[in-house]
Amino acid sequence: PTLSCWKSSHDRDDGECHTVLQNGAGLLAVAFLSAVLATSVNSVRRRRFGLFYACHVTCGPLALFFIVTHYSKAVLYLSPSLLYYLASSVPTMVRGWRMR
Repeated sequence: PTLSCWKSSHDRDDGECHTVLQNGAGLLAVAFLSAVLATSVNSVRRRRFGLFYACHVTCGPLALFFIVTHYSKAVLYLSPSLLYYLASSVPTMVRGWRMR
């Protein structure tokens, strides 16, 4: 974005800055998803599992964040999956925490 996008809100045209930032968020989402895809290849996953795991743990949530930043209604598509994940993971985490 241009320097005018970083000025106070009453000094700038928000339409242009919003478009630039929205497109930037989309490009970042694609970049993070591409990293997940590249490390999901069978040969990479088997030979460099640490890289595969680290990439998925870091790039996955970042991609979701930038997807929602790019298109806010994506929350409607993502929320059922996230709710299912939490409903299946939290009880196991709580049980493990209580056993300590």
